[in-house]
Parts: sequence; C-alpha cells; structure tokens
Amino acid sequence: MLAYPTRYVRWWLLAVRRGMWGSAANMVMHPLFLISIIAFAVFSIYQCVSPSVQPDDQNPSSRCDAGYRALVLLAITYAAFKLGFVALTSPPIGRFSDAAFVFIPGILLCAALAIVQQIRQSTQSTLKF
Repeated sequence: MLAYPTRYVRWWLLAVRRGMWGSAANMVMHPLFLISIIAFAVFSIYQCVSPSVQPDDQNPSSRCDAGYRALVLLAITYAAFKLGFVALTSPPIGRFSDAAFVFIPGILLCAALAIVQQIRQSTQSTLKF
C-alpha cells in the first residue's frame, strides 16, 4: 500500500463497487425476497398514509418520518462501514458483503413513502378551494 497508494485506492473503490452490485443483484434475483420487500413496502405505506383512528392525530404520515429517517441513516452507515472495512482486506464476495445491504429495503421503502406523501399533499392542496 505504501509503495503504490493510488493503485490501492483504485483497487478498494473497485472492490466496494463490486460488493454493491453483487448485493443488489442478489436482492433482485431472489423472487421471494423481492416479493417480501414489495409487500412490506405496500403495507407500510398504507399504514403511514391512512387516516388514523385517533382523532388527535392531524397528520398521520408524520408519525413515520422520524423512524424512516433513522432507518435510512442506519442502512447507509451500516452498508458503508461493512463494505468499506471488508474491501480493505479482501474482495467483497457474497458471504462478506451480502449482509451489508440488509437494511437497503428500508431506503426503498422510505423513498416510496415520500413519493406517496408528495402525491397525497399535492392532491389535497389542489382539491381545496
């Protein structure tokens, strides 16, 4: 590493990229896992944007914001540190890197929830006279 630092940094970046692509491919290529992610996302979005039965809850979607933000932060930092440290010493093959992306469906869920909230807010603002 000391003799060729740029080569080592390049090798590390390529290893991290390979780990990211490999883990993403594993999520897509396992149909049960992909169906589970989609079903959980649909259920969670429904829970977050549906009107609550409690009359004091004025904005039902706001109760999900803090939890999803924390999940996104957890997912990003966990994946970055797990892949980054594995790639320092060895190629990130499946058994080392697949667990790094266990929280990534949470990010997808958060993005879907944000889109649904934006659509819902824009629809409500256009319907008010």
